[in-house]
Amino acid sequence: MNQLLPYKAKAQKRDDQGDYWWELRQCAYYPEFEKEKVVWGGVITTKEFLKLRMSFCEKGIFINAPANMMIIENIKYVLGYCNSYLNNWYYNKFVGTILHKDGIRFYLDDIMKIPIPPITTENQPLVRRIEELVDKILEAKQNNSKADTSAWEREIDELVYKLYDLTAEEIGIVEGQSSLGGLSGSSD
Repeated sequence: MNQLLPYKAKAQKRDDQGDYWWELRQCAYYPEFEKEKVVWGGVITTKEFLKLRMSFCEKGIFINAPANMMIIENIKYVLGYCNSYLNNWYYNKFVGTILHKDGIRFYLDDIMKIPIPPITTENQPLVRRIEELVDKILEAKQNNSKADTSAWEREIDELVYKLYDLTAEEIGIVEGQSSLGGLSGSSD
């Protein structure tokens, strides 16, 4: 702090300071960090399918850049949906910002374009099941970070397909099992 003292008079005149003269500015959304949130990294680079990986973050845990966070209702439904194969296919094809042939940037503005199906009385049982599976995955990973949760993840994928009433042919397209297209990691 002593290294800042020569700048105190000038810093006290700023209109963008926080509670103390040495702070850059007060964070208007500081209380949001105290809430449960969905978090994700900003950039993924790989030669394989560019998968958005969102995680659940408990209350009171803070993150730093370049990670992102989202405070949202129905957090576990959103988490399950966003990590689904269908969402990742959609994001790669239509929303994501491709950095180069082997990378994608997960901008918050792009994340907000993800078309998450609203919860209705008709799809409520599917939503509840997705949330139950997310709880199982979170519990398993909390007990053992290397726990194999792929069966539950696959069940979430199937439930997301049901949210859209996808046919077997449409699922084949999404999963790259059709000559009509597959996962390329780019916006063809």
